[in-house]
Amino acid sequence: MHKNDREMFRHSPELYAVWNAKPFFLDSAVKSLERQGKVYDYAFWTDAGSFRENYAFKDWPEAHRVDHLWKKGSEISETTGDELIFFPLCGLPESKMKHWKEEMGPVDNEVSEGSFFGGSPSAITWWSKTYYAYHDYYLSLGHFVGKDQTLINALFLLFPERVITIWHRDPEAPSHAGIRPFFDSGYLGACGAEWYYYQFWLSGRNVREELRDIWLNRTSWANWHWWRERQKCRLTRVLGMKELLRRRFERSWVPPHRTVLASNSLHG
Repeated sequence: MHKNDREMFRHSPELYAVWNAKPFFLDSAVKSLERQGKVYDYAFWTDAGSFRENYAFKDWPEAHRVDHLWKKGSEISETTGDELIFFPLCGLPESKMKHWKEEMGPVDNEVSEGSFFGGSPSAITWWSKTYYAYHDYYLSLGHFVGKDQTLINALFLLFPERVITIWHRDPEAPSHAGIRPFFDSGYLGACGAEWYYYQFWLSGRNVREELRDIWLNRTSWANWHWWRERQKCRLTRVLGMKELLRRRFERSWVPPHRTVLASNSLHG
């Protein structure tokens, strides 16, 4: 399988194992805690290396913020909150992927971020079951399944109604309005590392304000009041994957036919 990796010069089979173990680790941890009487409304996987700011996050993700986002996500996706799984995006699939079919295998586009994901315990179990069912199916067809992001991308296309997300570079996001390229600090202002924007997005109000101050103090004109106000990191909206893919492909696009896991229910 390693020889089929276009980035084999930087990846190893051991790394593939770590990437592909994430759904198992998260689902197993949730179930282990449940057996101890510790039941949570939501649980998340986060890469240990994703916290690179010199800042102590408090009560993260913030519970009320998560509740609010899942309720909003449920409304826009028309899927109950306990069925939704969250992943951040770094981009959208290539437009030609509107013709992609289940048997074509993992989608090697820069779309999903695999460093953070989660949802309700039942959604996590569904994700783990679905992930490994398709992992084994694609492996049996001879597809490369070492990189989790490409398999995640395929599941986005197959089960978009189950996924909510944020896309930092959404050009249609209201929060992006007025941002000027080469003048402003970033796509949504001074927000630190773009890949980890979800950390800010899932934080409570006080933490977000503290992070804004940290990032603003790093900008070139940090002492200029008008500049600081303009560059404050902005909150973007939660998105439903199905609607986002229809925006990318065409309004009439529907998910490909599913044969490996045909049911869309939590227990399918």
